[in-house]
Amino acid sequence: MYENIDGDLFHDCFEIARTYLLNGELVDLHDNYNDSTCYLSDDGLSGFAITKNGDLVSVFNLDKAKKGFLSAISTIVKERAKTLDCYVSPQQDLQGMYERFFYFKAASVMDYNMEYDHDDIAKNHNNPKVAFMVNTDKTVETKNFDKDSYDQAQAYQRRSTRKVR
Repeated sequence: MYENIDGDLFHDCFEIARTYLLNGELVDLHDNYNDSTCYLSDDGLSGFAITKNGDLVSVFNLDKAKKGFLSAISTIVKERAKTLDCYVSPQQDLQGMYERFFYFKAASVMDYNMEYDHDDIAKNHNNPKVAFMVNTDKTVETKNFDKDSYDQAQAYQRRSTRKVR
């Protein structure tokens, strides 16, 4: 895994890979990764980024031979990432994966907001909720928020990161 990949290169590799990922629409492609630390495999088929605020974003693995990808990056993620957001879809249990491999905990869960629907996520993933997860050793009470409470759900997530690993 190469660290400090150019943000534009990471964007382009992920944009291409995302179109071939099963449920790739569940992993957001950001406009700009230049303020993030970007990681890519030597073949460009796997990667992730951590923003300057410690948010884990755009985790992807297109290489079926790398079945242990999340385990392989778990040390970096546990040490450097504070938060992540993911869709809670019955088609792909991202929340469960991030709990199992990175030990993140759901601080807040928000109802899906159709106003921001893209790539047929609502239709293909049964209006998935959004989990706001944190990297912490402390007990976290998961709070539920309605579809119009993004700022409140995110604020609760940020408050829950005070005792990071």
